[in-house]
Order: sequence, then structure tokens, then C-alpha cells
Amino acid sequence: MKRELLRKYVWLVNTIRRHKKITFEEIAKEWSTASDNLDGSELALRTFHNHRDSIETLFGIRIECGRTDGNRYYISTEGGEGITRLKIWMLTDLSMSHRVQGGGKLGDRILLDTDNMDAFYLSIIIDAMKMDVTMMMEYEEDNGDTRHYEVGAYALRFRNGRWLLAAFVDNPDDVRVFYLDKILSCSATENYFSFPHTFNPDAFFNNYFGIDVIGIDGTPRVISILARGTVRDKLRKESLHPTQKEIVDMGSESVFNYRFILSEEFLLQMLRFGTEAEVLSPASLRNEIKKRLEQMLSNYSQRPDPVIAYKIKTATAKKE
Repeated sequence: MKRELLRKYVWLVNTIRRHKKITFEEIAKEWSTASDNLDGSELALRTFHNHRDSIETLFGIRIECGRTDGNRYYISTEGGEGITRLKIWMLTDLSMSHRVQGGGKLGDRILLDTDNMDAFYLSIIIDAMKMDVTMMMEYEEDNGDTRHYEVGAYALRFRNGRWLLAAFVDNPDDVRVFYLDKILSCSATENYFSFPHTFNPDAFFNNYFGIDVIGIDGTPRVISILARGTVRDKLRKESLHPTQKEIVDMGSESVFNYRFILSEEFLLQMLRFGTEAEVLSPASLRNEIKKRLEQMLSNYSQRPDPVIAYKIKTATAKKE
């Protein structure tokens, strides 16, 4: 696809999304002064409808016309607002990749870790969800081992900078969470499954902070933390988790409650907060953090330089 066409598609989708509802005449007027209109061309009605068709065919994003609403155009959220946002994100991401590739010197200053559409298999997963077919997936476990699964994708969520996939493994009730960035390969099968309409993606994902679960039973627990200073300010502006509630305001400090399965990811988050936050309960998590801090203190206690000590030990061994 030509880079110019892709840029026009992104501009058109984002313009309509920004206005929520907009007439063709208003779209054409904005296009005449848009920075993406490099040649200063006019947007013809026929060209506009061709763009609409291409955007729907290539990216599944439907631009509808409200015939009874002054012929104003809007982005259809049929199939769910979340899926529509995902499609728009994928289109924008692809456009950014193209911009960087053709950006000359600027391309050296914009660093993309991966091409998200390819690396995370989003296209394959979304297509499998549409058709309700299972996928064969090669996955890297937390311990570094590689396992193969046949999974049925139930739901996707983007949280804390990572994509999560909820999918059943052995039976429809055995639902697991996978990180998309740990999928090594993925392909759709011809095996159909029935999506359980009683499955609530929001409620399911809210049971997790991270999928690296601490504990055997994997039961959601109430977690209380005490926060002060910049951490409290940050939590008030942006929740750490959908279940977050500020239950006590003590002036300079506040207590926040959460409810999810304990995870290594949450433990590390608490360590990143430093002295401005502490876990009050459960005791098991508080004790685990205390143990980690004691180990860190031991690492930083006065002792011989480990590199010098190693060199002395090696030199002594050679003499013997």
C-alpha cells in the first residue's frame, strides 16, 4: 500500500473520531488545510467513499452515515467499542511504522521496539475470535521453558503497557491469561468452539494485576496499601487497578484497597514506589516485600568488592 494512501486513511479515521459526528462538507474543508494534505488537493465525494470502502475492507473500521442525522458520518462501534479502538490503534501503528521507514534522518530519532501487529499476532488472534476457532500457540513460560497450547481466545486487554489474552486451554472453564509479547508463534486452526456468553471479560481481567501469580490457589484477595507524597498524588490521578478505592484519607497519607490475585508484578510495583508506599495487608505479601528489602540491604552492606574478591580467589587457585 502506498504510504500516501495510508496517511489519508489515518487522517480520515482520526478526524471523524475526533468530531464524533461530522458532515462530508466539514471533512473536505478540514482536509483542504490539513498538514497531511501534502499536495493541497481537494477531497472529492467519490474519493471519500472509496476511502471508506478501503478502510472497512482492509482494517474492519466502518464509517457509517447517519441519514436521519443530517448525513453526518461517524465511526461504527458494532462488535464493541474496545475492538473498534483496537482496530484504530492497529491502523495508526501501521501508519507510524511507514512514516518512520520513510522519515530520512528523522527515522533515526524515532525508535520502534517491534512491529506490534506482527510481533503480537493481533491480526491472527482477532480473526480467530471473529470465527470462533482455536489457535495453536507456542508460548514462553515464566521459567523460560517453551510450551505448545491449543487455545480458544475469549478476550484481549491492553493494560500497563502490555497486551493480555484470556483463552481457554483444555476445556471452556480452564481459562488462562497469556502475555502477547511472550507468544513465539501463533496460527489459527479449523477447530470451532462456542464462546460462552456468560463470560465477562472485565470481571475476569479485574481478578489480575499480573499473570505471574504468587500463591497456589490463585484466589483474589483484598490488598491494602498506605501511600503518601507523589505516589498518593499519582494514584489519585490514575488508578493502579480498576478495583482501586481510597478508603481512608489521613491528611498526609491515604489507604487504598484493591482486590486481585497476588502477583510478582504487583510486588515489584510496590518496590518501585520506594518509601512513599507500603503494603499493610495481607501479611504474606508484606512479609515477602520485607524479605526482599532485607536481601537488598544485605547486598549493599559493607563487604569486599566482589570483583576484587573474585580476582584474588582466581589468582590463588591458579597458584595452587
